[in-house]
Amino acid sequence: MGLPSTALVVVALTGMAIAQPSLASSPEGPGEPQPDRPTQAEALRLEQGSAQWWQGFEDAHLDALVEAGLSQNLDVRAAELRVAESEAAITQQRAPLLPRVSWDSTINLGPTASLGFQFGGLPSGGDPNAEPPPDVYWTGSSVLNVSLELDLTGRRVLDLRASRDDRSAARAEHASSQVTIASSITQAYYDLVAARARLRVVDEQIATVEALVELTQQRLADGGARATDLLQQRQQLASTQTLRPQAQAQVRAFSQQLAVLLAESPDTQHESADALPELLLAAGAEDAELALDRRPDMVAAEHRVRAAERREKVARREFAPSLSVSANAGIQAFAISEVSDQWYWGAGASLSVPIFAGGQRIGALRQREAQTASSRNEVARVRLEAQRQVADARAAQGERLAIVEASLAELEVAEQTYLALRERYFEGDADVLNLLSALTSRQQAELNLITARRDLITAHIDLQRALAPATT
Repeated sequence: MGLPSTALVVVALTGMAIAQPSLASSPEGPGEPQPDRPTQAEALRLEQGSAQWWQGFEDAHLDALVEAGLSQNLDVRAAELRVAESEAAITQQRAPLLPRVSWDSTINLGPTASLGFQFGGLPSGGDPNAEPPPDVYWTGSSVLNVSLELDLTGRRVLDLRASRDDRSAARAEHASSQVTIASSITQAYYDLVAARARLRVVDEQIATVEALVELTQQRLADGGARATDLLQQRQQLASTQTLRPQAQAQVRAFSQQLAVLLAESPDTQHESADALPELLLAAGAEDAELALDRRPDMVAAEHRVRAAERREKVARREFAPSLSVSANAGIQAFAISEVSDQWYWGAGASLSVPIFAGGQRIGALRQREAQTASSRNEVARVRLEAQRQVADARAAQGERLAIVEASLAELEVAEQTYLALRERYFEGDADVLNLLSALTSRQQAELNLITARRDLITAHIDLQRALAPATT
């Protein structure tokens, strides 16, 4: 091998061996070399069941994105509006417990001749010189009316309490939507970090293969390589270059997903960390059943049960009599030739005893009973699903942590193999294709490690989603 070829080998291969691929924050290409992998003491110790659990990643970019998502996301906003609807429903259910007050005024006009027809005719005789009555008369009244239904059976109070349970359920569902969105944003964020990392590794692999193609061309010119070697190198370069559009597509997809979660244009770009975090997962000291009781969806389901039970009681009490009282006071007036007016008042009570309504009340009761049973069944379903989620996420954490460790071992062996073949290549005792194969294996091991770490983060996010209480 001539001096130019030897120099190129030293520059290309030594540099590739020393530089550890960094996880780029943008898809343009390789970044600066990253420091060595953190020790266990430097890794993040993530606790379980915390309200703001994502802050355990110690990533300012992520914290800002989650904060923005909790205030901007359209699903969270819809949940907020449902809380407002429940507040309005409480106002409506409170109304029957308060008096109904109205001021009613009326005025009526009619032909004076109609009065004679109604009351046997206008009186005849009298003063022949008196002016005839006007053609039109009027009557009017202005009355203050007050009525109140006496809640003898307490059904109106139960309706009010049921609407308050609905409000509590709506608030819990709002909190549940926040947990879901925080988890989704965190997942999309680290998917984006991993996708950018893969793109950088692919770019480094392309640069490596291009350098080896150039090296092989010079060796061919010097008589140290065969034409088939160069063709194989070019074929591998073309194959490697096809990976870049795939990696770019992943970056674009996760970037758009993150933007949509933030209620932004899909083309919006966000900064991210340069590397996936090293996780040191802390075992949850809190009892899982206690944590499940604090889950917003469990809280919401429990409130729905209480609301359904109260409405079932209301349906039963619809068979009881109802009593209401009323009072009024006002003035009434009558005018033909002269105006006559009179103040008056009145009071009364009304008792209604239900006897037959075509089965409406019994049908309503059966409907409420079924709704109560359904809401209790929903509590059991939510709890069982939550237990499954916790069990799956905890098992996945252990499994994926083992995969991370195996990927680290794979990368270590691949690195050692590459360094050994590089040394042999310099000594003229190894073929360049073997060296390239070892380098490709090392880069594939890096991709495997990125995927394994991303999957471990996903398992942690799933566990947080299963255990986390309300975020606010």
